[in-house]
Amino acid sequence: MVQSHTHSFSMTAVPLLERQIAPASPAPFRTNDTPANTIAYLALIDELQNKMTALLSERDALLGTVQTLEHSVKEAARVQQDSMSVLPKVDGAKLGILYQPLDGVSGDAFEVKELGDGKVGIGLIDASDHGVPAALLTSSLLTALRIAQDILPTDDTKNSGDVLSAVQSQLAGMDMSECEFAAGLHAVYDTNTLTLSFARAGVPYPIRIAADGTVSALVSDGPIMGVIDDAGFEMKTVQLDSGETVVFATDGLEALLASDGVNEDAPERALAAWFEKRCDTPIDDLLSELRQRLRETARNTWHADDVTAISLHISG
Repeated sequence: MVQSHTHSFSMTAVPLLERQIAPASPAPFRTNDTPANTIAYLALIDELQNKMTALLSERDALLGTVQTLEHSVKEAARVQQDSMSVLPKVDGAKLGILYQPLDGVSGDAFEVKELGDGKVGIGLIDASDHGVPAALLTSSLLTALRIAQDILPTDDTKNSGDVLSAVQSQLAGMDMSECEFAAGLHAVYDTNTLTLSFARAGVPYPIRIAADGTVSALVSDGPIMGVIDDAGFEMKTVQLDSGETVVFATDGLEALLASDGVNEDAPERALAAWFEKRCDTPIDDLLSELRQRLRETARNTWHADDVTAISLHISG
């Protein structure tokens, strides 16, 4: 009885339910609609067209703004690079440079200048970030480095550590929440005695490549500027020989080479490990190799950063 009753319901009630819940099709626009309906449709179309026109205008305005910003960044990058010193000619030595900003303008900056009496000053500044805020900070700190460096030839009591202290004082007087710290280095090379005196503040240890291919790090203490108030920077002096090369670099170079399996437990060996494998290659070729690697390395495959390296080769 239950089965018969159920069968009877399915034959009569279900079609009725389907007809009751079937969705109604929207009424199409017809040319014989009432004038009120026609006006409403036309008003809706006009409103959509106005919105589309407004959106296109906003898009064009945004594109114009982006193009203006891109032009401004390119111009700022040109001015920044023009403000960097041209590498001087050094008696009995050759200088080389690798300078590669990440985003047009750079948080890295360098200064290489003849100081007189056969001495050459070498400076590096590396802000804790990159892009426009870092470039603004770096510009100010580089000015402080230049002013302090210019005192060295006239005051025998001053050295590279004092130059970095002046840079740190400039940093302490600034209020830039996006870039609170900076690394740096200053060195003086004497062409008469072939001695190199330097102090560092958080940048990688300079790399020394001996004439026989032996590679070592020039270790010295020096914290990142902006971390410790009134921090001191250890001075080191090394005697160089003909055929030797010293490489000064910012930590962007360490980041680029991190995938080569350097030992993070020994940071003073980070750059040395890479140069050891290429100790027989001229320094100009090594800088070219690094430059090519920067061009070929995808940005998302490393801790991308500005990269700067300065080489000093003693030719004799």
